[in-house]
Amino acid sequence: MCYNKFMNITIKGTIRKVIFRSNDGYTVGLFKVKESQTEEYANKTITITGYFSETSLTDTYELNGKIIFNNKYGEQFQVETYKLNQPETHDELIYYLSSDNFKGIGLKTAEKIVKTLKEETKDLLNKDFNLLDKVEGLTENQKNQIIESINATNSDNKIISYLTSLGFSAKESIKIYEKYKTDAIEIINKDIYSLNEELDVPFLKIEKIIIQNKLNIEQTKRIYYLIIHLIKYHLFQTGDMYIEEIDLIKLLNKEQLTNEIYVQVVESLINNKKIIKIDSNKIYLYDMYEEEYYITKRLYDLNEYESDNYEYDIDNSYYNEEQRKAIKMALNSRFTIITGGPGVGKTTIIKKIIELYQEYNNIEDIKLLAPTGRASKKMTEATQIQASTIHRFLKWNKETNEFLVNEKNKAKELLYIIDEASMLDTHLFYSLLKGIKNNVRLVLVGDENQLPSVSPGQILKDLIESDYFNVVKLKKIYRQSEYSYLYQLAHEIKENNLENIKLEAEDFKFIETNDIVNITNELVKEELLNNHEVQVLAPLYAGKTGIDALNQTLQETFNPNDNAYVNYKEIIYKVGDKIIQLVNSFENNVFNGDIGEIISIEKTRGINYLIINFDGNIIKYSYKELHQITHAFAISIHKSQGSEFQTVIMPMSFDYRTMLYKKLIYTGITRAKNKLYIIGSKEAFLKAIQNDYAIIRKSGIKELLNRFYRGEYDFI
Repeated sequence: MCYNKFMNITIKGTIRKVIFRSNDGYTVGLFKVKESQTEEYANKTITITGYFSETSLTDTYELNGKIIFNNKYGEQFQVETYKLNQPETHDELIYYLSSDNFKGIGLKTAEKIVKTLKEETKDLLNKDFNLLDKVEGLTENQKNQIIESINATNSDNKIISYLTSLGFSAKESIKIYEKYKTDAIEIINKDIYSLNEELDVPFLKIEKIIIQNKLNIEQTKRIYYLIIHLIKYHLFQTGDMYIEEIDLIKLLNKEQLTNEIYVQVVESLINNKKIIKIDSNKIYLYDMYEEEYYITKRLYDLNEYESDNYEYDIDNSYYNEEQRKAIKMALNSRFTIITGGPGVGKTTIIKKIIELYQEYNNIEDIKLLAPTGRASKKMTEATQIQASTIHRFLKWNKETNEFLVNEKNKAKELLYIIDEASMLDTHLFYSLLKGIKNNVRLVLVGDENQLPSVSPGQILKDLIESDYFNVVKLKKIYRQSEYSYLYQLAHEIKENNLENIKLEAEDFKFIETNDIVNITNELVKEELLNNHEVQVLAPLYAGKTGIDALNQTLQETFNPNDNAYVNYKEIIYKVGDKIIQLVNSFENNVFNGDIGEIISIEKTRGINYLIINFDGNIIKYSYKELHQITHAFAISIHKSQGSEFQTVIMPMSFDYRTMLYKKLIYTGITRAKNKLYIIGSKEAFLKAIQNDYAIIRKSGIKELLNRFYRGEYDFI
């Protein structure tokens, strides 16, 4: 038969060995295939992965899923749904009845049952318990044990099969069954939305199941969970920490709610500590308000420590006054913020802080951190001390979405320096503070004019603007040659000095054109010809001048090789292509924003795999995993944060619409190390650097700090 390797297939067989099983049911095992939709796997033993409520070496399973490739374990069958098949043959029935499923029933008794009942043994397994009376010599205790075992097995399978038939995945079905057991079906019928809160089943998935299965749901119950869903959606779309009540009401308008129901549901949410209302109009998710409160309290407490007055020998001829102040403050205070644009010496300061700290302390007491993999790598290269992403340092557990370094298991280091702090979101910073001791020294280093975090919050901006902490703002451009203009350009944009902006200098050139794609391509050719590293940065993926269109054109310039390729959703990946990782993959040590190169394409059992080199870290991608990557000849400005490139080419067009704002353009410009080209519309460029609108986020840290310093410490 004609078979697409990446489509789901069904196989039948038995589990021969369980290699690994986690607490939540995730299982890796060896599976003997007896029947298969494709002859390739028939009568072979393969590795399977998936979620099972329980596993038995005696049961026959029917598995539905796909063949994938795991970088550590190789080719595997990834189970998406499964069901137990009853044993059918004479030997299978004996083997099954003598297994651990039936306590007190040994091999001889199992043989006696099957020999007596023959084909009727299957009816016994389908709960025709009167058949047991035909088997001579069975005690009442044995009969009861058989009945109990059959009932238990049938109940488990029936519930899980019912849940998957509703539309839940195998993993979700097992989570539901493990929590509620025989009450699972009752819970579904009574309060299916509680699965969103208690088991993290997505709200929209529950809505889809309700519609597909025509379940009757009480309106107030649905609105209760809908409000939580809408708040979460709003916060993660905007980056805000709360939603104003008037905006929440607008989102609920199409639900045609009465005011009475709305007030009733909101009151219930408040009483159940799902939301909290601040200042009568700000509605927070309760846990997000707790995070802001905790951050504020911890930093307030750090700030209350009396500063030390140690004297340090800092070369006046090498470090300017701002830099010396930053170094001394970081070493003598518990909490310090060092901020400034490119070229002002932030990395130089970090290196000096480390050097002086080591004079009186152990190097093991220092931890260098950054929000992204590329930023931590840059930090490592600059300081020659191993830096880490915050997620890796806190030992994020992908299975549970929890950090293993936490308030009950704190890290031992005493000085923490966090670079690229503008990218810190509230939840990540909260998690970091939970995982470090109370008496630490904490230094945040970053550019407050960079883009904020992807997730909600604007930590660096809020802490600087609060005016309560030790903040050193570095303004003097330090890393600048006589002919360099790049850092000056960034400074002029930051200060809105439009009249001082030059459109051409030794290391910067603005090219006005309507032919963005072709001019970009020509510039890339020129830079590559001179052996310069070049990166194209654009604000949007879609459109005729978007990242996708640019990548399609630039591929032939960067990589004319046509020898080996893989076609994925109309994207052609070739050996030699530049690739960017789009999601964190902690198990492979590759992170969102990491850039690599396809070094080969391997074919295993007819399946193509991309082999990608991320700075010496070689990762193998199956077809199913290709959604994790895309071309990186052109990348988004957001993805470039924490990175530097020799030459940056940045298109500028009104096609980018709402993405034309200063903080985005400033971030793109400051990624250039040696040369910058901006090409396109001068009018669009000038409009963008005058537009501050898109950077405003709603958060509460500044107001909380005001309350703390007024002596109002109570959790409101």
